[in-house]
Amino acid sequence: MSVINKTIPILLLIIIIIVGCIGKDTQNKNQHLEKGYIKSIKRNIDSPMEYAILNISESLNLSKIFNITRYYGTPSFNSDDYVWANFIDLQVLTFYESRIDFMEENNVGVKAELKYEANIFYDVIITIEKSGKNYRFQNSLNESIIYYDFIYDELKVAISNNTTFELLSIDEFEYVFENCYLVEMIFYYREQYGPTSGFSTTIYQNVIVDENYNVKFISIYNGGYEIS
Repeated sequence: MSVINKTIPILLLIIIIIVGCIGKDTQNKNQHLEKGYIKSIKRNIDSPMEYAILNISESLNLSKIFNITRYYGTPSFNSDDYVWANFIDLQVLTFYESRIDFMEENNVGVKAELKYEANIFYDVIITIEKSGKNYRFQNSLNESIIYYDFIYDELKVAISNNTTFELLSIDEFEYVFENCYLVEMIFYYREQYGPTSGFSTTIYQNVIVDENYNVKFISIYNGGYEIS
């Protein structure tokens, strides 16, 4: 009996230690999950031609064309500085990539997420229609290639007249382009420091480029300067 009596406390002690370790491990995992860094950049291109088209689209001087700054806020790596993008280009992508890398390397307690995707479509006829909050790109079969039904805020649009870009401020329009590439760019960045502390920025950008690498049309839709 004495052996059994001595064994039971030892077994209980072992169980307590194991449970404690499991609890500690679970706590550490939860602490790790409280911060996280997600970075996803996808450029869906199938040929050298598409690579060149996308490079042109990502390298446009949109600050000059639309007379807007690249960012709203101070572009720094300081987590106290909220910074939103006004459009998509290579500098914007590089900045947010570097910002999220800096936070991860310096173990900043934040959830940060960067998502960027670029798609390219080609057709003999591309039609662009804007009516109210609906905005669509159609192919030669009158099928929607890209369709947005949430354009409530200002949609920035520029169309080329072969020498410069003309800014359009009309609410409804329709344009037809022949033998062109349509570049779709979607950008999303978010930082979350707590339940009511953080910001996010979303940009939907489209560019029409012809077979001679001339940019014919640009549109930018900014999802707003969101603060949580």
